[in-house]
Amino acid sequence: MSFDQEKPESGRNPLRSKETSPLNEPVQSIGHLAPTGFDNLPAQHAAQCGPYQHGGNPVIAAPAAPQPDRWACIPQELRERSQWCVAGEDKAPRIATQGLPHARVNDSSTWRTFDEASAFAAHHGLHIGYMLHESDPFTCIDLDVKDDTTPEQLGRFQKIVDAADSYTEHSRSGRGLHVWVTGKVAKGMRRDGVEVYSHERFMICTGNPLHQKPIAPRPELLDMLAADMGRTETAQPLADGPEVEADEAILQRATSAANGAKFQALFSGDWQAIGHTDHSKADAQLVQMLAEYSANNEQVKRLFLQSVLGQRDKATKRKDYLDRTLAQARAHQANEPNAKHGELIALQLLAGELVKRMAPKRPTRVTPAGGLRLVAANEIASRPPMKWLVRGVLPEKGIGAIFGQPGSGKSFLVLDLLAAVAGGFHWFGIPTKAAPVVYITLEGQAGMPQRIHAYRTKKGTLDRIAFIEQPIDLREPDTLKELVSLILDAGLGGGVVCIDTLAASAPGMDENTSADMGQLIANLQDLQTELGGFVLVVHHSGKDETRGLRGWSGLNGALDCAIAVSRVSEDKQNTSRRWEVSKSKDGSDGMKNDFALEQVFLDYDEDGQPITSCVISHTMQEHVSASETDADDDEFIWQWVHQQVVAGKYPSKNSLKAQLSEMKPHRGITQQRVLASIERLMAASRLAKEKNSPSGNDWLRAMECAG
Repeated sequence: MSFDQEKPESGRNPLRSKETSPLNEPVQSIGHLAPTGFDNLPAQHAAQCGPYQHGGNPVIAAPAAPQPDRWACIPQELRERSQWCVAGEDKAPRIATQGLPHARVNDSSTWRTFDEASAFAAHHGLHIGYMLHESDPFTCIDLDVKDDTTPEQLGRFQKIVDAADSYTEHSRSGRGLHVWVTGKVAKGMRRDGVEVYSHERFMICTGNPLHQKPIAPRPELLDMLAADMGRTETAQPLADGPEVEADEAILQRATSAANGAKFQALFSGDWQAIGHTDHSKADAQLVQMLAEYSANNEQVKRLFLQSVLGQRDKATKRKDYLDRTLAQARAHQANEPNAKHGELIALQLLAGELVKRMAPKRPTRVTPAGGLRLVAANEIASRPPMKWLVRGVLPEKGIGAIFGQPGSGKSFLVLDLLAAVAGGFHWFGIPTKAAPVVYITLEGQAGMPQRIHAYRTKKGTLDRIAFIEQPIDLREPDTLKELVSLILDAGLGGGVVCIDTLAASAPGMDENTSADMGQLIANLQDLQTELGGFVLVVHHSGKDETRGLRGWSGLNGALDCAIAVSRVSEDKQNTSRRWEVSKSKDGSDGMKNDFALEQVFLDYDEDGQPITSCVISHTMQEHVSASETDADDDEFIWQWVHQQVVAGKYPSKNSLKAQLSEMKPHRGITQQRVLASIERLMAASRLAKEKNSPSGNDWLRAMECAG
């Protein structure tokens, strides 16, 4: 099979565009093998690397089996580097050793020299391939020809080959080409049959050359490809709808349908038994069948990933692959509608999901005339220092996130933090500034009553927190306006607005794209500007906790602070957990504290089973100096006494000792430290001893305002 999809007319190159190539050189047919480039090769080498002929016709289709006798044609620049692996029919890189363990793209200890890999591969009938890495100068341009490749794409492939004018060989299948050049791209790219890779990619090498030339430097060509392939095209939103049935119900219906046997074969990975010869086509058919049963795209993808086909790296590690396959399935439905699909589309329209996803574009901001001015360094330096709601953790103004894996305890920690800010209490011994709190609970609402009861039982009131429980979509301008008006009218502006969770605040959003996440972040910034104060979002961490927040990497850059919540141990039975400031734009990263979830008994249900929830049990933070501990103890005791007096009570040394158990959830302080703090505060005239309490005993008064 050659690039020539139809038999060419005599003397006509079917791949040549009417335009000239980027380098204004004559276009040579990819379907013919170039006879040039052999002048400096030994005779034996030239014979090995000469034109591959089959039946006397110029073709590019090479046998699928490895051809060790042609591997000497691979350029010396590649062969001299120890970045070689072997591969079987699955094309996965493996170490050239007994057992064929998998090689890794980021571990050079799993790679071998060319001689080692080629000798092992030749003996075992395997292919060889080169592992691209950031330390080498090479880039491979992969031109992939399929049955549906258009003449326009073929013309573009021709121009790329001509512009590169570098070593080019036929791919393993014989239907495509690998063009090798020097120069780098920032990340791998793929579009319209063209793929470009510079690192962390395994490329099978055949030694079956189209152009036997040295690997040429082509940074300009790579820049041009990067710019061209990076262009975004306006696309219609993918039709989406609500989940109408549970996953189990859909699988049951699909299995019981008239084509249930075919569905079962695809779902169980036995796709070859029903005549498929290509993984991708089997994937496409399974996704298309699932799409007939659900109008919800996330549900279709979730079901596909439960199948054996969905376990392949191509499906799990390349989100664009599954998105494209689903888009093709939806397009097929649109072109060939049936009764079932029409019913699902009706459900989509009734649910309003299509309208919701076509959010209006954010208006362009225009700087008013005369709004720009130059500012001197002295003016900036004279501004007041950073103000904090929770010192070193939450600034008074900005946007931040608390994130962690499910089960990390972040929901309980969020409630504990908001309660401390609302009441002005120390949090893990850290001073706070009292501020209004609005808590928008979009997930986990069923457990919120128990959490509130548990907090009240162990720690005190939550009356200073206002809750919003209705679902919202923060991408909608009308929703933002309503939310701002509601909070300002209630006199709760300038405090903390907590959104739990970020994903639930924008249903259907793709967390991995800059378009969706960029719009949501911009709307959060608008919300913070209108309300003042701080906007705190609750989010999830990715599968790899070490990589931080889930989704688009630009999210972390837009935050003023971020707090990571995790289990201290991998043992899930270990209830010890930790929060840590992973980012503080104007503070210090790394502040952290351990905590535990303390179970609280609430009541019995109608079946006589106990109803429980949890509260945060604070532990002392990492070691600090004695002077820092004393200063924080003094601030805590002063605040405690002050609040007691404001509440109409008459605090004393004895009453404070009796209240030690009430203090511990807010600060891990001992009786000796309480008494020592009272003495220091009295010596500094911050506490004064008063007489004439109702009981006739002496009592303590806080003599200055907390500043």
